[in-house]
Amino acid sequence: MSNPRRSVITIGVFAFCCTVWLGACQSTAVSPHARMGMNGGFGYTEAPEYKPGDTLDPPHVLDLSAIQPLDQLMPKLLEKRVIFVGETHDRLDHHLNQLDIIRRTYENSRELAIGMEFFQQPFQPALDDYIAGKIDEKEFLRKSEYFQRWRVDYRNYRPIIRYAKENSIPLLALDLSEELRNKISHNDMGNLSPAETAQLPKEIDRSNNDYRDMLQSIFAMHPNSADFERFVETQLSRDEAMAQTAATYLQQHPKARMVILAGGGHMVYRFGIPSRLTRRIDAPSAVVLNDSIKQYDNQVADYMLLPAPLSLPKEVRMGVVLDTSKFGQLSINGFADNSPAITAGLKKGDRLLSIDGQPLAQMADLKIALLDKNIGDKVQIKVQRAGWFGALKELGFEVSLY
Repeated sequence: MSNPRRSVITIGVFAFCCTVWLGACQSTAVSPHARMGMNGGFGYTEAPEYKPGDTLDPPHVLDLSAIQPLDQLMPKLLEKRVIFVGETHDRLDHHLNQLDIIRRTYENSRELAIGMEFFQQPFQPALDDYIAGKIDEKEFLRKSEYFQRWRVDYRNYRPIIRYAKENSIPLLALDLSEELRNKISHNDMGNLSPAETAQLPKEIDRSNNDYRDMLQSIFAMHPNSADFERFVETQLSRDEAMAQTAATYLQQHPKARMVILAGGGHMVYRFGIPSRLTRRIDAPSAVVLNDSIKQYDNQVADYMLLPAPLSLPKEVRMGVVLDTSKFGQLSINGFADNSPAITAGLKKGDRLLSIDGQPLAQMADLKIALLDKNIGDKVQIKVQRAGWFGALKELGFEVSLY
């Protein structure tokens, strides 16, 4: 095969990533047809006990000669109006594969949109303004509240989002707001605002027992989750809402195609977003998952990508522990071992005001300010420090990032 990072097989796996419960928690779940339990990562915790005389299912066979490069798969994907591409959220190689499929699809058909789990519906205007060039990337990250709501290293998604910006490809915020998910999970539906009520899917299909069994296996990995029914309702609401948002766009743009990006658990066996999208609109689709093979099942997806793992460079650090309990203030609460900030002269209790002239009002501002920095770069830090008798003074320091 010419490029192992983009090799494809047309058979599935049991292990996958799923965004579960309220946040961006990634868990491994198992097909409802599987007979093995799984731990919090990929792999099995234990094998089923075998007793003499037990009837065994015949093993699946993978024909390795069927493995092909992505080049050979793309003509099949381009026959579809909707392409679902699953991911493990912190895997850079998964996102580069997503970008490759997006690029090839856009080159074939310019009327394209990208649906993204990582942004919540109330922040759609921020995505629209960024693609339209009305705001820059920093303002886009602030207005979409990316760092507060998703918390996965933005650099994983940056190439996709920048490609969309460069080519004016619409981005769709698919997921429900975190506030709404919290209310659903706590059975607080009676206190929804009109805007929150409008976000709820108009129709929720609860008939798929296999989907419910899959969620049960995920729920079992979260012992602090008190109510399985609330868990199911939250996941159902999310999958239905993401499907409804995508279907509405496709209905309003009858010539448009869409690539939908989300955790693989929202796509596996078509239980989540795919089946709920096609229930709303007749749109031929394909499900592509990124992962390594753990157990074979030819119904888990249409295609499986076999990416070679890639990692991002380490995020740069200042070596400080920050107290963010007061909105609009970032105060130093401690230091990491061998912190260059201590060497530079910063002290516990200092309130960060700016980095290289960029004001700091919240943690997102700090992450944005450091986004394009490299290890070894020197930054100019301005702080506010309490002096004698409570007097406040501003001080400047140069800190080397590490």
